[in-house]
Amino acid sequence: EIGARGVRYKAAKTHQFCLTDMFHAFDLSSTMQICSHGAGTLQSIGRLCSMVRDLSKCPTITLWMPEDCWKLTKLWMEALDCLPDLLSKKLELEHRTQTHLSMEDLLKHVTQDPATASAFPDLQRLLTAPTGHNKKG
Repeated sequence: EIGARGVRYKAAKTHQFCLTDMFHAFDLSSTMQICSHGAGTLQSIGRLCSMVRDLSKCPTITLWMPEDCWKLTKLWMEALDCLPDLLSKKLELEHRTQTHLSMEDLLKHVTQDPATASAFPDLQRLLTAPTGHNKKG
């Protein structure tokens, strides 16, 4: 029986949850922009979970993902992990300059100031990496 958005599975009689494998992929092309949103991908693969009564009897849980998709997903995870530090940096810069920084201004600062960029290498990689070209080149 399928329950909860078609990703969480449960046994009809025992109502135990056990999803052991998930395949997740998105289109990556050198000629088009990426068609997947980072936070959406992380939320989707985060649904790979199981509830078991006895942890020692829990089966192996595996996420299957093409290597290129996995590399980008890891980058998204690492970039999201730095968001609390990014907020702290924003507050620090606002306090020091006595001005309000928009997120756009903050991200420009993080990617263009070498001292700040070195503190956020994953975010730097995410925001400055080429993402492909559209169909017109």
